[in-house]
Amino acid sequence: MTMLEEASKERSRATGLHRARLRLLGGVMAGIGMAALPGVAAAQTAPDAAAQPAAIPPQAEILPDDTPADDIVVTGIRGAIIQGLESKRRSDVIVESIKSEEIGKFPDKNLAEALQRVPGLSIDRDGGEGRFVSIRGLGPGFNTVLLNGRRIASENYNRSFSFDTISSDLIGGVNVYKTQQSYIREGGVGGTVDVRTARPLDRPGTHGAFRLEGLYEENSGKLTPNGSALFSTTFLDNRVGILMSFARQERRNRTYTTGTGSLRTIGAFTASDPVAYPALFAYDNFGVSPVYRPQEFNRNRIDEHRVRTGYSAAVQLRPVDGLEVNLDYLRSDFNTDTTVNSVSNWLYAVNPPKSAAGAVAGNGAGFTGFADYIRNQSRTEVDENGVVVKMDTNPNAGSQAFNVELNRRPTRTQMAGANIAYDIDDSLQLKLDGAYSTAKLDNPGLNRRRSMEIVGVGKYFLDATGAVPAITDIDPRLNASYDNASLVQVRQQYNTGDLIDAKNYEFSGELNWKINPDFKVRVGALRETGEKSLDRYATADALQQQVYQNSGYTFRSAAELRSVTNGILSPDPSLFGQAAGANNDTFLINVDAYDRYMADPANLARLRQIIAGRADATQRLAAIDAFIANGSSYAAVRTGASSRVKETVTSAYFDADGDFRLFGMESHITAGVRYTRTDITASGFSRVLTGFRKPIPAPNGPPPDPLALEGIFAAADGPGGLTELALRSKYENFLPSMNLKVLVTDDLVFRFAASQTLTRPELDEVAPRFNFGALSEVGSFASTNNTDLRPLVSTNLDASLEWYPAAATSFAVDLYQKQIDGLIVSGTTSGLTVPTVPAGPFNNFTISRPVNGGDVRLRGATFSVTHSFAFGAGIQANYTMVGSNRPFDPDSYDATKTTLPGVSDSFNVIGFYERGPIAARVAYNRRGGFLRNPSFCGGIYCSEQEPVFAKSYEQLDARLGFNVLKNVQVYAEGINLTKSSLAQSGRYDNLFVSFENFGRRFTFGVSARF
Repeated sequence: MTMLEEASKERSRATGLHRARLRLLGGVMAGIGMAALPGVAAAQTAPDAAAQPAAIPPQAEILPDDTPADDIVVTGIRGAIIQGLESKRRSDVIVESIKSEEIGKFPDKNLAEALQRVPGLSIDRDGGEGRFVSIRGLGPGFNTVLLNGRRIASENYNRSFSFDTISSDLIGGVNVYKTQQSYIREGGVGGTVDVRTARPLDRPGTHGAFRLEGLYEENSGKLTPNGSALFSTTFLDNRVGILMSFARQERRNRTYTTGTGSLRTIGAFTASDPVAYPALFAYDNFGVSPVYRPQEFNRNRIDEHRVRTGYSAAVQLRPVDGLEVNLDYLRSDFNTDTTVNSVSNWLYAVNPPKSAAGAVAGNGAGFTGFADYIRNQSRTEVDENGVVVKMDTNPNAGSQAFNVELNRRPTRTQMAGANIAYDIDDSLQLKLDGAYSTAKLDNPGLNRRRSMEIVGVGKYFLDATGAVPAITDIDPRLNASYDNASLVQVRQQYNTGDLIDAKNYEFSGELNWKINPDFKVRVGALRETGEKSLDRYATADALQQQVYQNSGYTFRSAAELRSVTNGILSPDPSLFGQAAGANNDTFLINVDAYDRYMADPANLARLRQIIAGRADATQRLAAIDAFIANGSSYAAVRTGASSRVKETVTSAYFDADGDFRLFGMESHITAGVRYTRTDITASGFSRVLTGFRKPIPAPNGPPPDPLALEGIFAAADGPGGLTELALRSKYENFLPSMNLKVLVTDDLVFRFAASQTLTRPELDEVAPRFNFGALSEVGSFASTNNTDLRPLVSTNLDASLEWYPAAATSFAVDLYQKQIDGLIVSGTTSGLTVPTVPAGPFNNFTISRPVNGGDVRLRGATFSVTHSFAFGAGIQANYTMVGSNRPFDPDSYDATKTTLPGVSDSFNVIGFYERGPIAARVAYNRRGGFLRNPSFCGGIYCSEQEPVFAKSYEQLDARLGFNVLKNVQVYAEGINLTKSSLAQSGRYDNLFVSFENFGRRFTFGVSARF
């Protein structure tokens, strides 16, 4: 037994000495607080150091059920809290733990939603379900996720892990490391999340649990079955154990969203009247500066069918004293089928405000009449920040599109691992660990998008003065109505999809040497190789050109339009957060019927007749031939946007820890250093640009931008059509760390930590790939990646004070600072040429790529309290506030400046009651607003980058259970009882970007255990 363990048993301290130590600690914390707090109010973001164990650290393992038979065993909510607090208290680093309330019973059905209750953690949602986790304000890309202490492959083409891919029914506990120590795996500047599956010898004997429930989605009105089962048994005097589990979760949810895919800041207004002034056309800001507005306005009804199926198995052996072998396997299949029905308005013809009439007239004599129209009739308004709050379209230039998307997300994640712990003698222990994991997104072009549109008819008005914009005063000829069949044109149709394949394999070893009862040395090494490939699929560009721009290919009758649609969708505007009267109607396109219509030889012949005689006839007719050659289908083919990245990490570490007395107080220190070397081999394909051409104007449609160009590319599947780049890079880092733990009293723990941590660049930032953006006579844009990127490195200081006055009670405050250097930002270089394009005035490119930029300092504090009352009630509450020395300034934002996304304050409070047959829990979570994306598409066709912010979000959840028998419970749960919605804005709060309403969901079920 160590000195700290002995000290935790004692209950005698002199009152005077106790108070003196409190005064001393108060002075220390006050000094740290004075250093840390000035930056807290500066902004709204935070990060911190944490990481992951190369060999599983014993101080944070799930506590085994070895309680003597004559002791009282606390289970349920209170038991899980006691276990979590005990793990935190015993740990040598700052860690938060969540434990399963009972076997097979995790607090939340979704891992991310369980983690949002942890102090300093917040989540991002997808379809109302938690998906990504941020730690101390740093987003998912800054954190490391482990499964049983090992890195698990992810189906995202970055370093973020999707927590919605794994069912919480398979999990026994989660540890969140907020400070770094050398044995904890590097990679997470924000922190490390270590997800633990259950082990059979942790709970000797034969146990089982099952759950059956129904899930009701309010927005969709659908009810789906869910269930899980777990069986665990031990034998041979509890030296061998086997555990197996299965879980299936299904949702049929519906989400209503509105939004834009880009923000227009250049050429925001248009001077045009195709009827009165057919030759008149100009994109310009007409003297209004600055200008910010949505480029498009989409209203979507999204129906999803989510099925998550998980399996896990574990074998645990202790054949002889001092030897333990663990074998474990986990597999999770997560498939999502999504149908998006939408109506969209491309805001290409917005009137200038009345104040700009003089600037319009200044374009020339031909603009005089239109200038008078603007001066007398324009309803467009721009506020003092340049945000266009009301948009009036040009006369005879209205348009409205009706779209459907069928998207697929079939994923599989699995891991197999083996771990051996061997006590060589009483002072020497060897640990060996190996694992192999895979993840796959298997979508080789399964997404299907189909579209039809009414173009160049009437006008409409967009009012953006409310929380969500709305289309009103729309010309009836633009409505989704079968009476308008002769105006509805066929638009571009295409299929897309990504095939992502990831593999991770690793081996680690650790040697622990206990030199004496108070001093221990640990050395270890890790070799890990990760491989990730991306193959992007899409319908060939040449094939899509058959109905490019304004095709003139309209339906001949209402009956013909009905044959490719399933009616008209007319959702209530309140579902989109709008007032009554908003126009959101759309046709429900039948994709299979639409494809049959497009492949019909008679219809293809009619399309040829429409195209014949057009200036672009040759190109369009060739597209029809390509469509027929492709089997009269839009089947996707593999494109050049593919890449491969192989990353090998070799690490070694050393640390020593020991017990000592500091000012008479029992103390423990762990200090060490971790060396890591990263070798990267990356390859990627890019399309070959060979020249430029002017866009061909579409008949009866708006002319293209007079300065716009189209690229001429070599055929992707022909000789020279793609160029492959294969590059290598490597870097090394030494990461020192120190964690001090002081037992001020039996119940009061002070901690101080100093360390360096790193986060490696995203894989999609290092894979060599060249992408062409907007092409123009006055300069074109392109982007590329950067294989020479280096990791960002953070120097961290942490201090915490934890008080544990009772078994299920704690009060804690954490202060932290992170100095992050080498943050990755966007860098641009102008005046470059593309070697495959002949020299000339148009071969003039501005190229952006990620670079290691400046530094940023984050400071924050987390306050948390947990208390359980004697009568069965209890509370858990925490608040995190963070600040940065790089606060966001909307008036001077530049995407090349150092600004961290995802940083926000957060507040969580959980009230629970557990007594007799009743168990109840109410949870409230609030996350403050934060920078979501520092490089959102802006300018004109993404020529500039604009920031996007997520607005503050709050949610209330509740659960009520009743034990009808000792081990059988019926329960009901409600998620998002407040019907909260997600919203995003641009650099100003009223610059609308998106709104998302995913509604409430309710669960009713029964669980049993034995």
